[in-house]
This record gives sequence, structure tokens and C-alpha cells, in this order.
Amino acid sequence: MLWLEEDFVESCDFDVIGIGCAAGPHRLGWELNRRFGWGLAFHHIIHTPQRQGNSEHLVYKGLDVMLVLNRHAEGTLVRAGGVTRLDYLLRLAHCDDREEDFDVNDIVGTIRKMPLVTLATVLDASLPGIMEHLAVLDTACGEDELH
Repeated sequence: MLWLEEDFVESCDFDVIGIGCAAGPHRLGWELNRRFGWGLAFHHIIHTPQRQGNSEHLVYKGLDVMLVLNRHAEGTLVRAGGVTRLDYLLRLAHCDDREEDFDVNDIVGTIRKMPLVTLATVLDASLPGIMEHLAVLDTACGEDELH
């Protein structure tokens, strides 16, 4: 089974930035659109089972980017160590048809300067618990539907 896990990790074609921000997803999405021009807009809701009931996590989708509400009053989406304290996960896709990939460090630097944001950090997307939740959101570059 180890080889399956290694193949899954090697196929990880996205970067993840964890964001601490008390503002709502519409406000953070608007600010990210203003800074980066990603065109983030509401896409769908992920329902996640919790100890008592379900939690709803909003997903905003833009051009090769997804903003996912991680921490909600009813629970968190990704429960990997330390990630439970992050309000949002920003998923940046690697795409072959784009001339250059995102410079994650520049993006994190810009996000950290935003007045709404208290924390921004690059996460290892291949860590157990992170990839499983964000890989299901995987869409081919330029497509509008989930697989």
C-alpha cells in the first residue's frame, strides 16, 4: 500500500496556503480578487460530518485557484495537525497550459500584508489529511465542473 500512497503524493499538482482571517469568505475572496485578479466566486458547499451533525464549508473558485472555508462554527474540514486553527485553505493548481506557475512565496508575502489576514503560511499538500480533502476538488485547468 505504500507505493499507492507515494503515487498519490507524486500526483499532487497543487500548492496550499493556509490563511488565518476573521472575515467572511466573500470578503476575503473579494480582497484576493482585487490583489491577484483571480475571479474567485462562490462555487459550491462541502458538507462534512462532525461529531454532532454536519458542517458546511464554502468553496470559492477562480482561475486555477480555490478558496475553501476550513474552520466553521460547527467544525473543521481538514483535521490534520495545526491546520484546524486555519480559517481558510487556498489551493493553487499547477497547470501545463499556463506559461508560468504561481510563485507561492510572493503570493504568501502579499497575503500577509492584507489588513484582514492574521496569518498566511505554505502548507505541505502531501501531508495526510490535507491532500485527501483538497484532491477531491481537483478540476482540470479551465473546466467548470467537479469530477
